[in-house]
Amino acid sequence: KLKKSKMHQTEMWKDILKIHILCAMVFDIHASVYENQIETHGCNVDNYYNFDWADVYNLNSQMPQGCKCEKKSSTDSDCITFDCECSCDLTAGACDYNCCCDPDCSTSEISRFEQSDYGCILKENEPEFQQCYDADRVNERYNMEYAGTSKQSLNDLLCVEAENADVKGTFFRNPESYEGNIAIFDEVNGKKEYNYGDVIPGDSGERGTSSVFYRGDAIRVATSSSTRSAFGGFLPIPTSGVDGGSCIETNYAHWMEPMRNNICYRYIDDLEASCNNELDTSRFSSLSVCSSYATSFASCSGNWIDIEVGEVTYHHMDTEGTDYIMDVTSNEDIMTQYSNNMCLYALYESCFYIYYTPEGSITKAVVDFTVTNLTTQLPTAQPTPLPTAQPTNVSSLSTPTPTPLISSIFQQSHSLEYIRNGPSTSSSSESERDKGNIVLRGRSGNPGYITGLPLLAGSKVSSSTSTATSTASDAIQALIPGLKVYDASSSSSSCSDINLFNDEASSSSSLWSNVNFGEDMITGCILPISYENFTDMCSQSGPFMTSLPTMNVKVPLSLWMNTSHNYIGIFGNADPLDSSQWIEMVLQEQTNVPILDLVERTCEYFITSLHYEFLYTKVGTLNNPQKKIIGARTYYETETITYISENNHNQNRQNLMLTTMVTFIEYNEPEKPFSYSPPPPPILLSVPYDMFYPFEVNAASSSRFSLSSSSYLLMIIVSTLTCLFSVNL
Repeated sequence: KLKKSKMHQTEMWKDILKIHILCAMVFDIHASVYENQIETHGCNVDNYYNFDWADVYNLNSQMPQGCKCEKKSSTDSDCITFDCECSCDLTAGACDYNCCCDPDCSTSEISRFEQSDYGCILKENEPEFQQCYDADRVNERYNMEYAGTSKQSLNDLLCVEAENADVKGTFFRNPESYEGNIAIFDEVNGKKEYNYGDVIPGDSGERGTSSVFYRGDAIRVATSSSTRSAFGGFLPIPTSGVDGGSCIETNYAHWMEPMRNNICYRYIDDLEASCNNELDTSRFSSLSVCSSYATSFASCSGNWIDIEVGEVTYHHMDTEGTDYIMDVTSNEDIMTQYSNNMCLYALYESCFYIYYTPEGSITKAVVDFTVTNLTTQLPTAQPTPLPTAQPTNVSSLSTPTPTPLISSIFQQSHSLEYIRNGPSTSSSSESERDKGNIVLRGRSGNPGYITGLPLLAGSKVSSSTSTATSTASDAIQALIPGLKVYDASSSSSSCSDINLFNDEASSSSSLWSNVNFGEDMITGCILPISYENFTDMCSQSGPFMTSLPTMNVKVPLSLWMNTSHNYIGIFGNADPLDSSQWIEMVLQEQTNVPILDLVERTCEYFITSLHYEFLYTKVGTLNNPQKKIIGARTYYETETITYISENNHNQNRQNLMLTTMVTFIEYNEPEKPFSYSPPPPPILLSVPYDMFYPFEVNAASSSRFSLSSSSYLLMIIVSTLTCLFSVNL
């Protein structure tokens, strides 16, 4: 799994001690559903979703939002017989592309979805037809009795044959040979249903002549002066090629198909030449995009929009946590340039934001940059950490020590996001609350979790006062995008290389990895320790140990966890405004204090691993199950470690393995699923309960049930005709 790394370039090929185990789970929803998700975060985001206390509420409902109760006599708060029909709605407060049931999509958007090649996604599956009837349920008042192996034979008598024809199979025809006859390749029978040219940018194919964008359309791009096409005529998003991961600039942006977690490499032989080319930020900022779909450069005349430079961040690749936002007023402020064997403001990351209307046109294009300084010479001294204060002008950026480019490989990241303009289509705040769409955020299912999407997590926060519109006092400060675990291996294989920040800002560091629903994960690192470190750690002291607010025993730094992030979303669409949609994750306290034995050189009860366990189950209908979390816990495990090295000098080290594990467990349901049938309609006449034996009739608990007079008369006529027919025979 390729992960973003902000480590020194000379350490790029270090062995990473990380194992990801992906559980093979039944995928209840088509994979294309969550590929349409429009996440509410991009390149530079906060750690938490924002909300207003006036919007906080508490449903305390068994049925998740976005579902419909099938049992009319139940209320939403106690209904467990529900069905959910819009699993493609994975963004609260925004329209998900091609999700025609999304209430946030406008009429024009839905019409465009229906006309596109993709159409409306997530069609309902047809229910399975039960062909056999269970003998146990025939005349339940006086059950049939049988013994042993006769049960299956009896059940077979109650089956309906799905196909009662005399056909004994359907077979393929054997066509004639077309050896030497190449004309068949020009006929319908010798052609593919599609053409690979359909994916070439600008190829209209069967698309039509509409000037609005449809999903998959390429976005025209020109130089900022709009005098000629740039990059072959389309907006480039460089991606990794097959030749060792080099950045390929012929991969183009396609409408409503975001690019995320996209890393590629620049192979640099001449830093000065590369600084003026592939490392130059102006190549991507001095551009204009066509606001509407165009089949050629000329057809976009008058509709060009200049790409704006948004947020520019300086990144020091050798010092974690020292990035800062630059004060930029024009493109010249971040002009990449080569000077004194250094490439100043070399492009490290780019993130394009395309703002669009519900009608399918572009209103604005913005690019965020992350830049850094590179040199081909080794530093003569250790790099000086950057000041914590943000610079007031760009000239102060000449002081950071540049990163030495010892190898010829430089990593870049390029992303693309789409942001919709315009208000929500919902008519009132109450309907927004009913759908859980007040907080604009990404969902991990609607409602049930989808395997591979983030596990929702956050901290419970309270308000001391209630507002005029809200009486609830608790809400969830939800993490973006969800739960993270401390992962030193994402930066290096050594725990001693990490820098722990015990605050909220640490969650945005590259030292943290996302936890995805249904994906078991093991991550770890190696801590080289001396004998002095060994004795200090066992004595609960030293630089490699830290404390937790709820535990009396200290833990190693790489096993630290934020104990305030202890609430997990029950469903994938859990609303931060309603704390009843979240479940508390319990931390089991470790009470055993480590015991140091200087004679045996052992440390007993030393914490070496952190475990997360999540229990989930399926609810709703059998043909459309929804996955929900019903239990969560974390705990630390201990073991006895022995210092085996005979060299007591602090220069000698012994490796200590520290791991974090995440496990998802499906609840073993002891009871079989139940069936539900609506009650019978009002009745006029009564007949004996077992009149239609051996067929079962769905009736009330009474020993008699009633039938309408017209149905009763029809049954009498059918019975009379059957008797007359039998007599004639």
